[in-house]
Amino acid sequence: DVVIPSEVKSIATDAFFGSDLKSIVIPGNVKNIGDGAFTRCFKLEEVQIDEGVEEIGKDCFSVCKSLRKITVPASVKSIGSYAFEYCDSLENIEIPEGLLYIGNGAFDECANLKKVSIPSTVIRIGTGAFWGTEWLNQKKEENSLVVVNGKLLCGQVDEAGKAIIPDGVTVIGGGAFLGDATLKSVKLPSSVVSICELAFCVCENLCNIEVSSGVSYIGLNAFEGTAWITEKKEENPLVIVNKILIDGHTASGTVTIPSGVTSIAENAFSGATVEKIIIPETVKMVGGEAFFNCDSLKNVNISLGLVSIGKEAFGDCENLESIVIPASVEEIGEWAFESVFKGDEDENLNVTLMVTEGSYGHKYAKQRALKYSIYNGLAKSGSQWYMYKNGSVDTSFNGLTKYNGSWWYIKKGKLDFSYTGLCKYGSSWYYVKNGKVDFTYTGLCKYGSKWYYVQKGVLNWNHTGLCKYGSNWYYVQKGILNWNYTGLCKYGSSWYYVQKGVLNWNYTGLCKYGSNWYYVGKGVVNFKYTGLCKYGSTWYYVKSGVLNWKYTGLCKYGSSWYYVKNGVLNWNYTGLCKYGTKWYYVQKGVVNFKYTGYTNYGGSRWYVKKGVMVKKA
Repeated sequence: DVVIPSEVKSIATDAFFGSDLKSIVIPGNVKNIGDGAFTRCFKLEEVQIDEGVEEIGKDCFSVCKSLRKITVPASVKSIGSYAFEYCDSLENIEIPEGLLYIGNGAFDECANLKKVSIPSTVIRIGTGAFWGTEWLNQKKEENSLVVVNGKLLCGQVDEAGKAIIPDGVTVIGGGAFLGDATLKSVKLPSSVVSICELAFCVCENLCNIEVSSGVSYIGLNAFEGTAWITEKKEENPLVIVNKILIDGHTASGTVTIPSGVTSIAENAFSGATVEKIIIPETVKMVGGEAFFNCDSLKNVNISLGLVSIGKEAFGDCENLESIVIPASVEEIGEWAFESVFKGDEDENLNVTLMVTEGSYGHKYAKQRALKYSIYNGLAKSGSQWYMYKNGSVDTSFNGLTKYNGSWWYIKKGKLDFSYTGLCKYGSSWYYVKNGKVDFTYTGLCKYGSKWYYVQKGVLNWNHTGLCKYGSNWYYVQKGILNWNYTGLCKYGSSWYYVQKGVLNWNYTGLCKYGSNWYYVGKGVVNFKYTGLCKYGSTWYYVKSGVLNWKYTGLCKYGSSWYYVKNGVLNWNYTGLCKYGTKWYYVQKGVVNFKYTGYTNYGGSRWYVKKGVMVKKA
């Protein structure tokens, strides 16, 4: 038996290739099982993967002909391409909730695989993931449209050439409609979030595609070989769908990615004759092989804001001399800047990574033994921190910079720990406390002569409502404290009275909001109150917190009853008024319970006793 030590964090590529293992337990301290780690272990029958393992590499257990049982824990996020290809003895695979990615051909030609569970958490399924399995063949015999837990694995086209995609589908699996010449139009339901690689590839008659706004991922060559993509390329060499740049193969020279694009898809520019690429701050991800084999590419300008660079993204770019890796980058795939097919002696190209000290790019370069240079960023000298550019303190720099996962405020090239306030970065303003952006802070902050509303460290221009600061509550309108506002404002489930921008807990009275007047009791609208309320020199009738202009009748206030006409107390009225089943005598707006005598009403004379009408005279 093989025991994997507790200090092992990963199993290397081809580590057990072709061994005679019969069973293996992979403990949770192992995070990654490398590519081809157990390929062609023909005697391997049982694999137990413990909780903690996160990634099963490509070809990991491929051609393990005797493998009949494998336990996959909820911690696993990714099953690589062809990971279990040709595992002929495997009959059942249960994948728990938590898995995100199933690679191309992951279970390809597992001929006896009869039972498969696909969790709802999966957001990408590669081409041919289950091709050649008894399970998928049986599904297709039952219905050519195969949808499992919201994942469309095999597509269907109606007689009019329209793709049949039911509501509720979240993922269009890899190769779902691959090469279907009958497909003419696609309308994705709003539930779809991912279109995986080759999903509609080589559907040569596909002319019309409506991509729903919720789609955030479009895989490699998802639309390649369609009439639709051909037309799009003729209109513009940069094909952009839902802020995803999916194709730039025909682009050349200097290319500026439009601001607003959030990601550059896998293989988007591979082989293109581009010489310079300018990537704006809105781009968060550059996909795998995005610029692979762009031999003419010499200059790449990446703005701060990029988070992820995919596998082989700039691989085999022979003339790329240097590339700046912003401090915002948190993930870089394997071979991202290296030669992939040129042999060991050339595997590291001449490219120099320009990195910030202590950044992820810096660590990546050292780990991969790549050439790098510290180009700028924060560095400590003595007891102070300075902003460096090309190795020198940049005294012209004022603003924010990222270092070691946090954002810091720089003034004239020096980190200013004394500063607390707002600072603009890109198109947003951020709240800085003691020199560091505080993403936990929500509240008010003064900048210049105005006060602004900050939500989780960012100035929120969209916020209108109340905000507590110190012992008071203030009225904010579109992100700015409005000292001129007097009126009502809703907060939670209640409405509050604001006077000159400050919530006034002492106010009791009426306040107009919209077309109605509301009763405020100690700063809060009281929808339970029914009675009279004085405003100015007049008394008004309030019902359930709202001034009721339609009401005419009696209302008790204190120990007396008053006569209200059209919502206003009428001090001039003397006569009878009905309330409930009785008629009462009103004298100058007040019910007079001491009066006994006669009064005229409606053309008749009535006898009143102690304020109550008794009979007709």
